[in-house]
Amino acid sequence: MKYILNSSFMAKKIKNDKYLIGSTLEKQYELELDVSSQKVFEVFSTPSTIEDCVSKLAGTLDANETRDIINWAVEETIIVPDFEELRSGESAYNPLYDRQIRLFEEISPGLGFEAQRKLINSKVALLGVGGTGSYILYTLAAMGTGFVRAVDFDEVQLSNLSRQILYTRSDVGKLKIDCARERIHQLNPDLDYEYVNRKIETEQDIEELIQDCDFCILSADTPRKRIKMMANNVCVKLGIPYIYGGSNVDSIAVGPLVIPGKTKDFSDVAPHMDYTEDSFTEAFNRSFISTLIDPYNALAASFTALECVKYLTGFCEPTLTNKIMIINLKNYETILADI
Repeated sequence: MKYILNSSFMAKKIKNDKYLIGSTLEKQYELELDVSSQKVFEVFSTPSTIEDCVSKLAGTLDANETRDIINWAVEETIIVPDFEELRSGESAYNPLYDRQIRLFEEISPGLGFEAQRKLINSKVALLGVGGTGSYILYTLAAMGTGFVRAVDFDEVQLSNLSRQILYTRSDVGKLKIDCARERIHQLNPDLDYEYVNRKIETEQDIEELIQDCDFCILSADTPRKRIKMMANNVCVKLGIPYIYGGSNVDSIAVGPLVIPGKTKDFSDVAPHMDYTEDSFTEAFNRSFISTLIDPYNALAASFTALECVKYLTGFCEPTLTNKIMIINLKNYETILADI
């Protein structure tokens, strides 16, 4: 097997023979390398086998010393298997997904292509393709999620265009579902997603929409207040993991990520909440207008989609099991609240 310097690493010279090498927050190395040791790393600026490196440096470094340096660098992922060699014959490889497969591999060595295969084979139900949902759909399609059933009932309004990524001026008055289908096809024509024009009114509606899926994302807000608990009840009943993500006047809220049978669910967030309506609550609900700006939706959607992808691929552990993340967007104060 050929190895190469980790393409996500950067190197900076501190002084004399001291160097700072690293990529992620968890991978930062301060190394003191003499000229001979530097040569070991320089060999792997192009793909090379370990024995080729030993041979090239014969007379400069002892063979065992060379192997010790290489083995340490491989263990610390400073030197990694050559990605170009690994991808040869890999069915999960597609140039469109090159960078994310490299990231999967960087974070979970040996699992990069397997993570992409899991994503390709996943089925996600997305309830709502408005503010947050339009960004989520775009992200899932860009990453090559195998199947998404996108659900909405609304038409594109002019006020949507400043905060919903899928829609343009020419879409005003058209069904969001139809516009989403066209835009996602332009982004990734290899995908065969399902677009359902349907207003969710009952738990039975949700059950029919998600029952054959591996994961459910809730980004809809109608029926107002009740839909979170409705989706929770159905997902728990069917054993389908799900997550909620959305934004408000000054904050975003994402989570919890519910894995039925393994985590708490949304009923633990507000177990004593009375969801019945009276004239007082109806007055507020009738007058409600979603008040926000585009970055709110983008942030909420990114965190929501990321948790979904973490769960589906296993490239790292989800963060929001049994937690809700609330970010105050005025000062970026972040709360991870246990449920």
